[in-house]
Amino acid sequence: MTALHALLPDRWHALAPQDKNRLRGVALVAGALVLWFVLLAPAWHTVQDAPRQHQLLDRQLEKMQHLQTTLVQLREQPRASPAARAQALADTLKSLGPGAQLRVTGAQLTLTLKQVPTGVLADWLVESRVQTGMEAVEARLTRQGQGAGAVWDGVLVYRLPLPERDAG
Repeated sequence: MTALHALLPDRWHALAPQDKNRLRGVALVAGALVLWFVLLAPAWHTVQDAPRQHQLLDRQLEKMQHLQTTLVQLREQPRASPAARAQALADTLKSLGPGAQLRVTGAQLTLTLKQVPTGVLADWLVESRVQTGMEAVEARLTRQGQGAGAVWDGVLVYRLPLPERDAG
């Protein structure tokens, strides 16, 4: 390595002035490229991408604010009685068609499904959750078929909440 260091100054002084100028120009261009790619280009891309990122974050904020408003509205709604919830669940069964039968045993609701199309069941699960405020506590389902023609057979079990007592 020391032999190389000793050789470089001798070679530099031996070069013609035009060659020295060319090497300085190449070194200047190489330095400018390194400066651009290492320091300036990443920052430039961040500045260029900032408006798009800002719009994306604004949309996410709007969605979260909408969800927060919905949650506040749901919390402010009066709680339905267990009987009203059972009736609300029974009222939602029309969309499932004739393959759905509800049996009420005390505080337990058992929904038996036969040949219910996949998309219909998925939509009903969301709708029934919104309408009744209840979720199935147990599900034993079997899918028959594949793709758009698939249907579900099985049982969903719901438990009615205990009636709330007034604190006062």
